[in-house]
Amino acid sequence: NNKEMILGGIASTRDVDREGETLLPEGFDYSYLINNGYINWQHQLSKDPASVIGEPTSARVTDKGLYIEGRLYPDSEMAKKAYQLAKTLEKNSKTRRLGWSVEGKVIERDRLNPKRVTKARITGVALTPMPINPNTMVTIIKAMCDVCTDDDVAVSVEVEANGGQEYL
Repeated sequence: NNKEMILGGIASTRDVDREGETLLPEGFDYSYLINNGYINWQHQLSKDPASVIGEPTSARVTDKGLYIEGRLYPDSEMAKKAYQLAKTLEKNSKTRRLGWSVEGKVIERDRLNPKRVTKARITGVALTPMPINPNTMVTIIKAMCDVCTDDDVAVSVEVEANGGQEYL
């Protein structure tokens, strides 16, 4: 049973978040994220092993910010619930979506404005209904299907998103 649950979206922008911080995606090192990082539910990684619900499959910096895609694990009950919530919100709400929140370590801050993160190592990403940036949205890239083909892949709309909380 090959059920694909693939999500994407802008995970971090250059906008000022609710904590007053600005992250510059062009200063991100996201190699660890792609090679070793996880997608977790609600920043619960250190508290609950079941919160590991998937892994990022690609990342790139675009003019809108850090764009990521990832696949959720089909054997994870939490991943199935998170994916179902993403689908429900996409279908039933014009304004509410799950968001991405990047996790990692700040490497360098702007000396003149310490709230401006110029370099960071991104190690993980959380899927969350409460992102620091209220404009954050997750897009469903590939719907759950028994055997997915390229024809099943929906065109993803790049939407504004931003990481946050105390993680970055």
